[in-house]
Amino acid sequence: MATSMPRRRSWRLARLWHAGVLAAIVAVALNVVIYLSADALGASFVVQPPNREPSEVTAGGVVVLTAVPLIIATVVYGVLRRFTRQAFRVFVVLALVVFLILLIPPLGAAPELSTAAALILMHVVATGSILGALALFERSTFPGT
Repeated sequence: MATSMPRRRSWRLARLWHAGVLAAIVAVALNVVIYLSADALGASFVVQPPNREPSEVTAGGVVVLTAVPLIIATVVYGVLRRFTRQAFRVFVVLALVVFLILLIPPLGAAPELSTAAALILMHVVATGSILGALALFERSTFPGT
């Protein structure tokens, strides 16, 4: 019976990683489609943060800046699960606060409305993806609750 607890914990950890990686893959795929679609429709993807030179958002940047934060979010969620019974509720609030804060850069740095709209839509996709994947993880970890 002593080996049951570590097995259960490692099973949950593996399922959590699967959920996080799935969220990242889905979000990356959708965000690349959004990027390519907006680019084809004429969005420049030029951003100019305050006191910096203009730069262009690339498809590679979209991949990295979508996947890395979602993997970090998965780690944060794992830590929350370790220390609180309300991990999902706390994570949702935290994710929404971070989402709202991260809307500021596209609004402030993208001089073109089409670029800002595409970048904001990408933020919505990433946030929705991680929340959806973690909700499914919770449902599969605690069936019937």
